[in-house]
Amino acid sequence: MMARTRAVLLLIAAALILPGQGDAVASPAPAGAGVVQTIDGRFLEGSVVLADGRVDVGGRAVLWADVACVVRESVTIGLGAAGGVHLAGEVWRGQVTGLSNKRVSLRSAFLGVQEVDLGDVTEIEFEGGPPDVAGPGIRAAAGAGVLYREKGEPVPGTLMWIDQMQVAIDSPLGALRLPRQGLVRYVCPVRERAVRADRDQLGLTDGTVMRGTVKPEADSVRVEHAVLGTRTFPASVVQYIRRGDPRARLLCDAAPTSFEEFGLFGKTSATAPAVLAAGGARQPMAALRLMAKTSVTYSIQPPAMPGASTAAGGKVRLAGRARPVDGAGGAARLRVMVGGQAVLDKELGANGPTMPLALDLPEGDSLVIEVDYGSPLGFPCGVILEAPMLVSPGATGGLSASGGALPHWLQAASGTRRSCPDGV
Repeated sequence: MMARTRAVLLLIAAALILPGQGDAVASPAPAGAGVVQTIDGRFLEGSVVLADGRVDVGGRAVLWADVACVVRESVTIGLGAAGGVHLAGEVWRGQVTGLSNKRVSLRSAFLGVQEVDLGDVTEIEFEGGPPDVAGPGIRAAAGAGVLYREKGEPVPGTLMWIDQMQVAIDSPLGALRLPRQGLVRYVCPVRERAVRADRDQLGLTDGTVMRGTVKPEADSVRVEHAVLGTRTFPASVVQYIRRGDPRARLLCDAAPTSFEEFGLFGKTSATAPAVLAAGGARQPMAALRLMAKTSVTYSIQPPAMPGASTAAGGKVRLAGRARPVDGAGGAARLRVMVGGQAVLDKELGANGPTMPLALDLPEGDSLVIEVDYGSPLGFPCGVILEAPMLVSPGATGGLSASGGALPHWLQAASGTRRSCPDGV
């Protein structure tokens, strides 16, 4: 017992004595700099220019049908700069001006004046509050919402109305009227909300996220949206575009079949890896954060398609980029396995460069990703997987290179998933 206690104390001391390099500060990216990730898993870096039916990156033209993701790394996203409403898979940034007759009113710089049914909203953000006051992964109880404040305990209840000065909520203590100043967000009751994973995702510089059919035009993008209709935005306000292509599945959107994470004091209660939303030059695309002593498993085929595997419909590739966590104090060891067969086993140094991933996976049903301590030992220790995707590199236009159908798991990748209050 004494030996174990001493070992724990030594680990804590190491975390204090072996500091990392501090929070990494990215050098300012050149104007127009960005990244294009293709369906076959390639990362192309350089000046990004939107054109009619294609994206030009570093002077190279990429057809829109071959694009999985476009990120303008020189753009800083303004999350938390204003209020907004979260929908199933979307965030509309702006000032929430009211709630009346169960309809929320919003004034947005990019979307104009909008109204949306309260039943379609997962979260309402009030201006002036830091985005992380309520903490990550907040949830409301079924049948009731929760109002979070900068100071004071959260207030459970059902929203009654909102105006410019006050918010009324039907709480267990009765109807309350609270001044808007100091309110952070209202998280709506949990309910199933379908997210169309086959829709493209557009991120704007104010933090707005829309889902629809996105097409590039000359220095602009056009969006066909189910509610907002046809909208055109100049390229200058576009932070990222993520295609809803059935040939690619982003692991940030997938629920793992198993997850284990061990901290200094044993196994944690986490059931999935932390998902980092896209935002700015340092984190230009959605990513997974895996700390040392973590193992996560994903199904290579959906549960609805029993018997499907990488061999059932063609080659599957794990594409993305890997880098150390910000402020890493030691090397991290990254392992990728399928069916017990190692596909990648590599150490990433604390100050090492970002490593592109384009791993052709062998036959199997489960993908296992593990992160452990490398050498030298240091804290913190972990890996950021940027835009990790399962892609079908030989598939074009809905058919594989051989003319056959897409892999079964990719055919089902455009279904729905449960949304969370964070919306994205």
